[in-house]
Amino acid sequence: MSSTNLYLNLIDLDYYMTNNNQKINIRFFTKDINNQSIILVINDYFPYFYVGFSNEIEDIIRKNCDLKNWLISKEILEKKLYFGGKKVKVIKLIGKIPFLVPKLAKIILKNSLKVYEADIPFVKRFVIDRNIYSLHPIRITLKNEQLIELKNNKILTLSYNDLKSVNSDSLENKFHLTYFAFDIEVAAEEESVQQLFEKSEKRIIAISVCYGNYVTDHKTEAEILQNESDLGEKRLISWFLEKISSINPDVIITFNGDLFDFPYIIKRMDHLNIATHLFGVTKNPQDNIYYQQGTKSFRIKGRISVDLFYKTWGLHPTSGKKTLKNIAEMKLGLSKEERPENFYKIWHEGVIEGISVSYNLLFKYSKRDAELTFLLFEPLEQLAQVDAVKLVGMPSADGIATTARNIGEFELFRVCYKKNILIPMLPTSDEVKAREQAKRISPHRGGLVLEPPGSFFSSVGIFDFRSMYPSIISAFNIGGESYHPPKNNPDLPVEKHFLSTPRTSLAEMMSNILSERVKYKLAYQKAKKEGNLSLSDIDVLKRRSTSFKLVMNSTFGSHNYPRGRFFSKNVSDSITEIGRSYIRWLEDEVKIYNSNYEVIYGDTDSAFVWFKNNSIQEITKGYELNDEKNKEIAFFKVNNLVNYLNSKLKKPMELEVEDIAYRMAFKTGRRKAYSYANMSGELFIKGFEAVRADWSILAREVQTKVLHTLLTIPKGGEDEAKKVLMNYVKKLHSLSHFELIKEVVIYSPIKRPPSKYRTAIPVVGAFLHFCKQNKFDPEKNWKEYDKFPWVIIPGKGNLSNRARHPKFVSQIDRIHYTDEIVRAAERFGVNLSFRRTNKSTLLKYIDQVTQEDLKNVNSSKLLFSKPSKKENNWIKKFIHEKN
Repeated sequence: MSSTNLYLNLIDLDYYMTNNNQKINIRFFTKDINNQSIILVINDYFPYFYVGFSNEIEDIIRKNCDLKNWLISKEILEKKLYFGGKKVKVIKLIGKIPFLVPKLAKIILKNSLKVYEADIPFVKRFVIDRNIYSLHPIRITLKNEQLIELKNNKILTLSYNDLKSVNSDSLENKFHLTYFAFDIEVAAEEESVQQLFEKSEKRIIAISVCYGNYVTDHKTEAEILQNESDLGEKRLISWFLEKISSINPDVIITFNGDLFDFPYIIKRMDHLNIATHLFGVTKNPQDNIYYQQGTKSFRIKGRISVDLFYKTWGLHPTSGKKTLKNIAEMKLGLSKEERPENFYKIWHEGVIEGISVSYNLLFKYSKRDAELTFLLFEPLEQLAQVDAVKLVGMPSADGIATTARNIGEFELFRVCYKKNILIPMLPTSDEVKAREQAKRISPHRGGLVLEPPGSFFSSVGIFDFRSMYPSIISAFNIGGESYHPPKNNPDLPVEKHFLSTPRTSLAEMMSNILSERVKYKLAYQKAKKEGNLSLSDIDVLKRRSTSFKLVMNSTFGSHNYPRGRFFSKNVSDSITEIGRSYIRWLEDEVKIYNSNYEVIYGDTDSAFVWFKNNSIQEITKGYELNDEKNKEIAFFKVNNLVNYLNSKLKKPMELEVEDIAYRMAFKTGRRKAYSYANMSGELFIKGFEAVRADWSILAREVQTKVLHTLLTIPKGGEDEAKKVLMNYVKKLHSLSHFELIKEVVIYSPIKRPPSKYRTAIPVVGAFLHFCKQNKFDPEKNWKEYDKFPWVIIPGKGNLSNRARHPKFVSQIDRIHYTDEIVRAAERFGVNLSFRRTNKSTLLKYIDQVTQEDLKNVNSSKLLFSKPSKKENNWIKKFIHEKN
């Protein structure tokens, strides 16, 4: 009988029970090349778990009815433990109902037998065993009658042996996920969100959608409620559901949708008797949309739901609140249309009264919401998250909502299965406590940071270990199975604590992913340089490279996570210890290569090499930046060094040239704080106030300008930097009140109720004053702000007593902010003396102070802190000698 191969893209999968919980049905939600949904059902795969071999198992099964009724068959197998790699004999128990496995495992544990892999979710167990990858093409082999059935019903039951994942770039390029963003507007007048939800009786007055595949252009549409009735609202929601059905998206995107859009529209649909399973792919009324606690997201069968609000961690808008408008301004440079104060009023004017201006405003605002949500998906790195999930093939609905650590661990699950190694179970609460206690007693040591021997350097090569920790894992065969520290020789180097063979699951995983990442990274760099690919294709290469990096680094981190399956303090500490040893090795090896070269700074996986004593003076010859010949000579010398070092490294460890610093500045006494100008004159800053959000915009801008001046002007840079600083001080004192507020306002987080703070800090002082003025409860309202804005007003006392929300500021303490920007520059030796006289503000270089100035200073109110006796004596002595 003839058969046909059909290729489908696997979007989502789940399972459900029928026949009174006796029949398992695994559902594959797939799409064909024409974007048509096809559901495959598999019911010949069964759950299982392992029990340590014991003759007692027969007696335990016989005595327990639940276990006896669940069991289908059992097998005796030989497996390996992840920790130690020891071979163990186990009994594989295969049964009927997946959700009973944890309960049955507890029964066996109570009988003092060991249990393995009893906590791996059934669907994940299936894709691991059958080597199926979510978001990848699969091939199914169909007989003619099955093909006819599929064309008629778009649903087909088959055996798991009839399907297989296909790894083919050309085939993958034929399938593109469809993304769909939506937003609703409610007939709110002055109600809070909580008040809207109390009765959920306010009608939805507008719904907007934006859809596309991030390869071609997107499209935005909106629909407005046409009359204030249940029928009108039902037609509006039906329009929305028809859009979902016709577009058939794979990923549904919202901004704050899990807290508002989804719950509210579901309540309105319930009121209007509209079934919520219409959000999904199936025609089954039992497949209603619901909130899934495990992933903390809404579950839509056959689709993936993403709320971008939860992806804004680490972003802090200047407004202090994470609204769609503020995040769009940060990530897209686009602003949302001004939000109408009263949506119901705008709707009533536009629809009922027929005022076209109001109607167009509502329509325009609504459309913009959906479009901004759609456009934010990529800059919030969710396409990279999709690529990471696709890389490991994790069930997509879980994978998109989970952490990078879980994604990385899932790939390790796959490797363990292929190597016949038992996947460790999640720790009990007692085990977690013991692990956390062990970490407190002996904290994990991170990467090594070397202190720089000075502040300023010229001609510095910046090197990075490419994927340092994954490379160490691969190079030294690190993993749970190979860790066997010598009992009689504790002083043996830590890398000798791991057996060189056989290859561990972790080392094999890292080797495979590392080689793939290098391939995509090189392809990306080549495409970017040659420009022979479209921008979208170049972005794909970049995202793939990033996704490989994410999976590697997160899996290393899982060995230091006490609540994880793979926690091992010994393994985790060993990896970072080897990393530290290689930074120290670099210090010695660089000097062996050339005694004029010196490692002046190291930070975990990077090293900064100073080419001192004019050893590569060609770099700064003539003090010319952007000189291509000098760049070529510089990189030639730097590459010679890196090639020598790489010849000494154990593969796949490798150093890469990150950049060459024309001049470089370090902040003495501070780790991970440096700035440099490279050969092209570009400025890079890390760890200085210039990149810290707890300093004002003006202070950060001053420090950036001063650094750029000092690092790009080799002769006379200090004098030019003083001029820069002087100009900014003059600017500060000349700006209007409203102009200055924009420059000096600072946004700081309030992380707990104000009463829980032990010490007074400015942001809490400003917030308490703000709440008092508005008659708010500070113990409740603090949660509304991601970051709270504050400025300092003139007066006496500490800063927390003088901090205010900008709304309640009539005067700004310009003296305080003068001091702030001066301190930002003083760290690099750029010093000015500022004092207030009874006539004017004196702004001068310290070496330009005159006898007359001194008289004024001593007979007037000081601008800020009073000079010490030592300082006054020094100034007098200096002026006397000068005059």
